[in-house]
Amino acid sequence: MVRNWDRESLAAPPTSRPSRGRRMASQLAPVTSQPQRTVSPPRRVISSILVKPASADCNLHCTYCFYHDRPTDPYAQVRGRHVMDDATLRALIREGMRIMAPASTFGWQGGEPMLTGIDFFRRVVQYQQQYGHSGHSVSNGVQTNGTLIDDEWARLFAQYRFLLGVSLDGP
Repeated sequence: MVRNWDRESLAAPPTSRPSRGRRMASQLAPVTSQPQRTVSPPRRVISSILVKPASADCNLHCTYCFYHDRPTDPYAQVRGRHVMDDATLRALIREGMRIMAPASTFGWQGGEPMLTGIDFFRRVVQYQQQYGHSGHSVSNGVQTNGTLIDDEWARLFAQYRFLLGVSLDGP
């Protein structure tokens, strides 16, 4: 084992130069006190999260859609709607807000994310308000085919300034 110094080199000064890898305490650089460095907050690694709250479910069923009747569909045998459950939504928003602070961006897409229902998106906003803090900026965007937008949806999107992307699709 190679050491920078050992007990013998400290006991008595050598008569000749120390062997390679050995230094006397008097030959070591003096220890100077360094000012304490301030630790910067960790750099944000994630700046946005893309969420598929209704999986590939869609109300149009366009023949050209890459989700349509694909052999690798993990939900092919599951009947009914596929909507993210509330516990998952809450955890997603809580942890997303934590790791993306001070600016969190959520993108909602599908399939058709509006198939989750307006109450789902009311909970989205509620959880974002719950887990946010003063000065925390939150943005939401929805990519939709637009067929489900009515006055109630429009009010929600306007009130919370959702960015809407409307796809021009059809069967």
